[in-house]
Amino acid sequence: MIDAFRLALKMSQEELAEVTKLDMETIQSFEEYGFPGETDVHTIHHLSKALKVSVDTLVYFNHQYA
Repeated sequence: MIDAFRLALKMSQEELAEVTKLDMETIQSFEEYGFPGETDVHTIHHLSKALKVSVDTLVYFNHQYA
């Protein structure tokens, strides 16, 4: 799900990792499985800013497609 937002922005996984300060394994895991419920709120906030979507949108699609 995160990969769809990332690809719409023509952003690579490396660019997303750099902007969000997350490692590549985390980005790849989030793209493959979604983010788990215990994910830190700051991480979700940084992802939403980098992907230019609201936190609500990110959480909604995470629950729908993960």
